[in-house]
Amino acid sequence: MKSDAACRAASEGVLAADTVALVGFPNAGKTTLFNALTGAEERTGNWHGVTVAAASRRLETGQRVYDLPGIYGTAATSPEEKITRDFINAHPEALYVCAISAHDVARGLKGAEKLLKSRRAVVVFTFYDEFLRRGGRLDTAAMERALKRKVFAVDANDKKSVKPLAEFLFALRAPADGGEKAGAAGRNAGARGAEKPFFGGSFSGYAQGAPDLAAAQGAYTAPAGKTGMLDKALFHPVGAAAAFALTIALAFYAAFGAYSPAAALLALLKGAFSLLEGAAERALSAAPAWLVSLICDGVIGGAFSVLSFLPQLLTLFLFLTALEESGLMARFAFMSDGFFEKLGLNGRAFFSLFSGYGCTAVAALSTRSMEDKSLQKKTVLLLPFVSCSARLPVYVTVINAVFPFAKPMLLALIYLGGLAAACLISAALSKTVYRQKAQFIMEIPDLRRVGAKKLVKALLYCAKQFIIRVGGVILAVTAALWFLSNFSFSLAYVGAAENSMLCLIGKGIKVLFYPMGITDWRVSVSLLSGIFAKEAVAGTLAMLCGGDIGALFTPAQALAFLAFFALYTPCLSALAAVRREIGRKRAAAVGAGMFAVGLLAGYAAYFFALHSAWCTAAAAAGCVVAAALLMKGKTCKNCGKCHGGNCKYKNGRRR
Repeated sequence: MKSDAACRAASEGVLAADTVALVGFPNAGKTTLFNALTGAEERTGNWHGVTVAAASRRLETGQRVYDLPGIYGTAATSPEEKITRDFINAHPEALYVCAISAHDVARGLKGAEKLLKSRRAVVVFTFYDEFLRRGGRLDTAAMERALKRKVFAVDANDKKSVKPLAEFLFALRAPADGGEKAGAAGRNAGARGAEKPFFGGSFSGYAQGAPDLAAAQGAYTAPAGKTGMLDKALFHPVGAAAAFALTIALAFYAAFGAYSPAAALLALLKGAFSLLEGAAERALSAAPAWLVSLICDGVIGGAFSVLSFLPQLLTLFLFLTALEESGLMARFAFMSDGFFEKLGLNGRAFFSLFSGYGCTAVAALSTRSMEDKSLQKKTVLLLPFVSCSARLPVYVTVINAVFPFAKPMLLALIYLGGLAAACLISAALSKTVYRQKAQFIMEIPDLRRVGAKKLVKALLYCAKQFIIRVGGVILAVTAALWFLSNFSFSLAYVGAAENSMLCLIGKGIKVLFYPMGITDWRVSVSLLSGIFAKEAVAGTLAMLCGGDIGALFTPAQALAFLAFFALYTPCLSALAAVRREIGRKRAAAVGAGMFAVGLLAGYAAYFFALHSAWCTAAAAAGCVVAAALLMKGKTCKNCGKCHGGNCKYKNGRRR
């Protein structure tokens, strides 16, 4: 005898399904629905390409649910759309959940028409709560009669709203008794559906019949379309630029400001770890010195070095998530696309690059949403040219010690110079390595409110991922740094003395900085520690110099130091994030390449500082020669476009 679940499934006219796949347009809410059904924590966002592979999760019932990348139509122009097309062709027996935004019913049904006619499917209208708030109406019973398919209307962020869909899918699981018959029936149906590929040829509907899309339109009343003042401002060039600048300023202050929430949380963390370190020192008062140093500096200090990144990272991720989920990100990306297209990028790259001013690791992780892998790789390669916030304390420390009168000018020069270098490198890569232009397809979603529950869940997931994936690298490197700075090559414990391995290594590599005029081993040691964490450079300099950092540098040496520090190898946490996005070999190339770029920048800055007058004159002469070369050959070509003799190159000379 069949179970109640099997009977309910049979009564709905749908065969038991062991494979369930969510499919629909980009930005239709598929991934949010997938997370609600399965308990997963897949990344969501309001643009095409956030889902770049077919994520899957097996339910307790044994069913496997797939979240397929968004697809616009049969052409399948992007790699992600091809994944969805190939999946549908390879799984004719699966049950397809057609996710359609309630704000875009007509287009969504038209896009799903072929799938509804050729595969077993149910229809789920998403964003239903927003749709109702805006005055829309949707008669699900009438829609079911028209489509001849089961229809649900859900708010994917509300478990109660998703529950009827979850129960329906649960009822479709293959039962223990009668499972063989259901499985055989499913295979037979799959064989019938596999006679032709999904995107080739016509199909009649399955047992439920072909959907009547015209009748389905009558069960739907769209809300009155209104363009709010905020949308009008965001789609205006000046308004978009002002809104973006304000958002970035607010995000950066919240993450890095002196009195920001992140700074307050960091102070609390520092106080807690100071108390913990003091308690450990008292508890280990009778222990050997190396053990005290290992516990206090290695373990506790290493844990703090991992957690100290979290306040800033979570603050930036909070803004990033809010921008994505609210629809603001899509608008900023759309409005900035023209500028970035000239650099060989597109609108998707803009926030990743600006996030690099906060944290290179966060910026690298944010590129994962880019569907074009060449665009992602190029964006990641540009990130080291953008100065992260961890470098700022070092800039301020050196500038205050050597150039206190020129602090704003030098800081502006450093940050704008890095951005200009990134732009030039991007243009060069677009002419050589990455010549293919990336497609920029974007769904512009409605502006929507972002719930606090969703933000908290996203932040907890971000913190867990950072600690597991990136924090482990930082902790391991911190432990290695402690070992190198406290033991000699004979493995004798020497404390932080000049004969420790780290100090001797620093003395060995200081020759690299001779062309910058820097011969003090303490500078090379501090820069070596910066590979582990950039903010450690200022502390190392202060520790080794007794606070008198100005005595280490002449003005020319300080400029060279700043130029090198602004561009040399990112910290290991950033490299770990880069490795995850573009691979180990490219990450190693980024680390080595940026070290070489930093050296060249430092050498050039030192040479310019010593020969500023000659360099200025040479640059001016170069500009004159370049202008002359550009003007050469600009003579009249008799093209007939001079409009009455007004062409400035008429008769072979410039008028």
